[in-house]
Amino acid sequence: MAGVFTILVLGGFTLVNLLLQLVFYFNGQYSRPGFVRSHIYWTLPIPLITLLLVLWDHASVADLSMNFGLVLIAVALALLPLQLKNSAKVAGPQAGWRLLATSALLLLLANFIWPLTIPAMLIAWSASDWQQRKENGFKLSRIVLLLAALGLTLYEGFQAWQHFFGA
Repeated sequence: MAGVFTILVLGGFTLVNLLLQLVFYFNGQYSRPGFVRSHIYWTLPIPLITLLLVLWDHASVADLSMNFGLVLIAVALALLPLQLKNSAKVAGPQAGWRLLATSALLLLLANFIWPLTIPAMLIAWSASDWQQRKENGFKLSRIVLLLAALGLTLYEGFQAWQHFFGA
């Protein structure tokens, strides 16, 4: 079970985290030290939970060493923003729109991989902090993205509930 969790959950989480780090670096979010710390606080628990699962459920030394190596790589990539903050770009006047575009892209991908609605909602929620001039179109786009992500999350959560606990 630890191997499946490590490859599927930790691998997918690390891939999404790397894409978000790319967006945040070029969009200027890492110019604020508080944002770097909060991003790390949100990304470290998954590798640490996986580490506990790997130490608890391993079949052999080879299995343990492979999964431990994957966890080590995930922790190193989760700590990458500490290095990126040294050369961070400054947030531009359209940073909020870029974050909304990222949220919309994640929401489109969430139709296939529904847990992506969670980072889509978080990014859409925080986009207003980065937009200098808040036009009505920006506010409307943000609300539509938040409601669409919330609706998709509730729908898929209900479907999962019905699948596992049946009616």
